[in-house]
Amino acid sequence: MNRNRLFLSGPMAAGKSTCGALLAAKCGALFFDLDEEITAREGRSIAALFELEGEAQFRQKERAALLDLIERLELLDALTPQKAVIALGGGTVVNQDTRKQIRSFGLLCTLTAEPQTLAGRIAADAQVRPLAKELRHLLQERQRAYEDADGQWSTDDATPQEVADRIAQWWTPQITV
Repeated sequence: MNRNRLFLSGPMAAGKSTCGALLAAKCGALFFDLDEEITAREGRSIAALFELEGEAQFRQKERAALLDLIERLELLDALTPQKAVIALGGGTVVNQDTRKQIRSFGLLCTLTAEPQTLAGRIAADAQVRPLAKELRHLLQERQRAYEDADGQWSTDDATPQEVADRIAQWWTPQITV
């Protein structure tokens, strides 16, 4: 496992992208957002991919994009070792094989928040979050996958910067670059 790579999992609106970017900046790491990787690769938004192809097809594309990203990071590391933070999609870690692969390539951390906190954050952009209406069900369904992590941080009562600072304090001693 490469401790220089940190994968952030968690439910939609937990703050993976925001905290991940702040964490990467704080630690001098590269930052990747898996949803952005997918939309760039597919030329469509996540919502459009869900609507046109369904969740099962989306998950296949998500996994392919993740594996491509990991391969690119491996190539970068062969030249010059790099620290990297990767914000995953909310459902990326549900598949146990995908989760095992992620954990073999780096540290897996989960951002958490109470359902009411997430619902409040989602309310403003629910139309671009295909699974927003199923939030409570998804949290229950994904709980075990989210708990299978090297670390967990709540984003309920903290700013994104505070969360990034807490993760950096935990991660920095483990970095080997």
